[in-house]
Amino acid sequence: MPIPLKLRPVGATVFPVEVTIDNPSKFRIGLNGDVTIKYKESPDALYVPLDSIKEDNEIPYVFIKTGNKFIKQTVKTGIQNNDEIEILEGVSEDMSVVSEGFEFIPKGVQ
Repeated sequence: MPIPLKLRPVGATVFPVEVTIDNPSKFRIGLNGDVTIKYKESPDALYVPLDSIKEDNEIPYVFIKTGNKFIKQTVKTGIQNNDEIEILEGVSEDMSVVSEGFEFIPKGVQ
């Protein structure tokens, strides 16, 4: 029989959550653990680091490296978490998306 658990707030951002454990036999009183909550999921999606996304007049874009050149590529984004963001349009798996070192990209790249 599942045992409902109530989580106590620990940290700055707190959301009341109730978790049901299907097989509680491996748990002991006072045991700590982590819970991952999947709000949305796109298993076949293309994700890039969140820091890769820049904006120009609220239009998201990334820099693509092709050979020795950089291209500013407009993208359509989807769901995101604290680290990554889904790319719906504008980038494919075979492209190299810049995720750091933006200061080395020549000014005026279009």
